[in-house]
Amino acid sequence: MPSNSCSALVQRDFAAIPDAPTALFSAQIIPSKAQTPEYCEVKGYVTPQIQFEMRLPTQNWNRRYLQVGCGGYCGSLRASPECIAALNQNFAVAFDNTGHVGGGIGAGSALWGLDQPQLRTDFGYRSEHVTALAAKAIATAFYGKSPSYSYFQGCSNGGRQALMAAQRYPNDFNGIIAGAPAAIQAPLNEEYETWNGRANQDSQGNPILLPDKLALIHNAAIANCDGQDGLLDGQITDPRVCTFKAESLRCSGDRATANCLTTAQIAVVNKLYGKCWILTKRYPQDTIRKTIPHLLIPC
Repeated sequence: MPSNSCSALVQRDFAAIPDAPTALFSAQIIPSKAQTPEYCEVKGYVTPQIQFEMRLPTQNWNRRYLQVGCGGYCGSLRASPECIAALNQNFAVAFDNTGHVGGGIGAGSALWGLDQPQLRTDFGYRSEHVTALAAKAIATAFYGKSPSYSYFQGCSNGGRQALMAAQRYPNDFNGIIAGAPAAIQAPLNEEYETWNGRANQDSQGNPILLPDKLALIHNAAIANCDGQDGLLDGQITDPRVCTFKAESLRCSGDRATANCLTTAQIAVVNKLYGKCWILTKRYPQDTIRKTIPHLLIPC
């Protein structure tokens, strides 16, 4: 593959891609490093502002394309370990910012969507579809032939994107991996996450259960529940048979140590593990199970 074919991509007109008018910011060769082969790094956007990045191996392309979703509210471009691993196996890969800049965690994490229906649509389902259209066209222009197989992989919000791709655009990908999908976002963001925050606050708004206790709780739950399915493998396959109780970690007397929980901390653990009972007051239990599949105790 001639190295100048990479930089020449910015001279190509991708504005006529049906449903995905595209423009490129840059295209440059990135030298090989360690396990990562030399690749053509392409940056651009699909109208109105779905920014994306592609990495196209310059040699030994396996004619496969992998697109990786973005977690949380996204809003940035970051190569995930899945992208890097696939590139190392000579996949062409791409990822995008779901159509907006800024996300993260906090009060302003979704401010980009205030009174912006197009940005909400792009985040909701459009970004992954048009990124796939643009990426395949760019790969075809670079290699002179289109991908033989295309795949999508995502976790959390990326898992939700995977489900949306399968449901709305089943012809975009030959295979889809939807990991821990944030499938039904209204109860997930509005009530599940809000409940997590409030359940762990005292009357002054201070956190009760701190991160240094999480390993203690996790290890105790695994010790109690692992093996209930007949296999000791470090994971809880069926939470419904788990009998773990946070009270088993109660501190003796009023003295708190690193290896026990106070009464207030136990109350928080029980609230968090029992959050489904709060949600079922508003949403059907089947909806809660699909939205929050990681509960230690069943709804």
